[in-house]
Amino acid sequence: MNFYNKAFLFIFLFFLTYVSKAQFGGWASYSFLKLPSDAFTTSVGGQSVAPISNDPSLYLNNPALNDSIKKQYLKINFAPLWAGTSSSTVTYGKKFNKLGNISASLQYLNYGSFQGTDAAGNLTNSFTANDFAFTIGHARKVNNISIGANLKLVGSSIDTYSAYAVLVDFGGYFKHPKKEISYGLAIKNMGARIKNFTNNDAQNLPFDVQMGFTIRPEQMPLRFSVNAHHLHQWIITNDQSNEIDIINNQIISKNSSFANKLASHFVFGVEAFVHQNLQLNFGYNHLLRKELKLQNQFTFSGFSFGFLLKTKKLNFGVGRQGFHSAGGLTQLSVYAPLPFK
Repeated sequence: MNFYNKAFLFIFLFFLTYVSKAQFGGWASYSFLKLPSDAFTTSVGGQSVAPISNDPSLYLNNPALNDSIKKQYLKINFAPLWAGTSSSTVTYGKKFNKLGNISASLQYLNYGSFQGTDAAGNLTNSFTANDFAFTIGHARKVNNISIGANLKLVGSSIDTYSAYAVLVDFGGYFKHPKKEISYGLAIKNMGARIKNFTNNDAQNLPFDVQMGFTIRPEQMPLRFSVNAHHLHQWIITNDQSNEIDIINNQIISKNSSFANKLASHFVFGVEAFVHQNLQLNFGYNHLLRKELKLQNQFTFSGFSFGFLLKTKKLNFGVGRQGFHSAGGLTQLSVYAPLPFK
């Protein structure tokens, strides 16, 4: 049995064991892992497991994408969030002769400083809160198929309370040898808790199963992508749409349609190549649109856009994803192949 057969069998058995024990629904801890960590992913809807790209830092989306390292690289991402909070990701990768392609990333979310009070409202010491994830990934490629895995140490802290967990990702990726067509599969955030905030803290981990494909029709300056997420769980949105009957002073519940439940699993992206050094990106995330839009006001909830500017030494990316009328997510990315000259 060769390496890839052994890897596939291990991943399949591990996946079946994990899913059989998992509890779906409700809130999940370490939810910051669901945020896109770079500008490109943000601009195409927040999910991208099968991009046609030479950016190996996208291994955070799918571990198998780590196969595209040429020599070594460095990528820095920064996202100013809401109320003074921010998210940063630094990724470094290198191609080793014997070990293969290895990348390491540090994701850090800073929630700022808070003023503490006691039960009577008297001021006490100030405190901070933050989340982090240290990820190391490895991938191998044979012909047109790549298989990769990530190992993550994730943590969260607020004041004197802290929590930690160890998670793993598995991924596969296929790129057509002649055409611009690719397929990807990622099983993400399987693992176990090391330490909880409290003895009663039993929230689920942010487990996810994602599949997708990317295609560029011949002679067209456009590339299209479709990604599906939470494939292990059918209902991922609020299953009821509530309406208020003002006359009778009651709430009327209506179940979401089959089409809405299905569409909530999909993210759609478009890349437009306006120049050899410039591409514009657009995306649509139906789950975000359905959950965060306002009924009587148009917002950009669920829609995203951005661009990628390539130079001889650096690649610059900007991505913007609409969440709510109160704001959205903006990612700024700088990618540099090393050694930088």
